[in-house]
This record gives sequence, C-alpha cells and structure tokens, in this order.
Amino acid sequence: MSLQNTNITSKNYKKLSIQVSLTGLSFCCFDTLNNTITSLKEIHFETFHKATKIEELFGDAFKNNPELKDNYDEILVIHNNNLSTFVPTACLTKIILEVICSTIQRFLKLISLLSIRFLIIK
Repeated sequence: MSLQNTNITSKNYKKLSIQVSLTGLSFCCFDTLNNTITSLKEIHFETFHKATKIEELFGDAFKNNPELKDNYDEILVIHNNNLSTFVPTACLTKIILEVICSTIQRFLKLISLLSIRFLIIK
C-alpha cells in the first residue's frame, strides 16, 4: 500500500517505508532531495500477553518514535508474514486472486485502523 503527495507546493521531499509484521516493525525515512537515509530503525515486540491488542503495540511504536509523526510525500507500507510467497503467473486462477484480494482488504482495514489510532494519538 502506498500513499503519495503529488502537490508540488506542499512537498516535504521525504519518503517513509514501513515494514510491519506480527513480531514488530521496521522503518526507513528517506530524504528524496539529497538522496540520503535520515533514519533507519527496527522495533521488536517483546513477548506479550494474548489479551494485548497488536494495534496497541503499533500505537506505542508510533508514539515513541517521532520520525513516524512527520509529514511525508510518500508512505509505503509492507506487510510481512510467513504466509507471503511468490506465485508464478500461470498459477494465478480466479479463486486464488479472490483469496488474495480478500486478504489484502483485511490488511488494509487493519492499516486504516492503525492510521485512525495514529491520528488520534498524534
């Protein structure tokens, strides 16, 4: 999932890439004007109680890392889990594509919940 700011008058010349998983997240902040990495960090979630919602752990990560509160021209979110794999085009059938679309929709709902929580926290 990628969001982009294409309005040249409000450009920040910054890009954020976040990779999320059930065990934590990592992010990279990139200065597109100078072509340099400004921040690179990996956050591991320690073993947590089953009653703890993963959204709370992501919310805490956003609260504790000011780089994630900045404004960016482009934000790329990658979800990594052990269900991810490469599938040859020849193997993609309508049923498989429907399952993939359904999974992506559920993931996007989770990301939107995280975004809403982030906006409330910010």
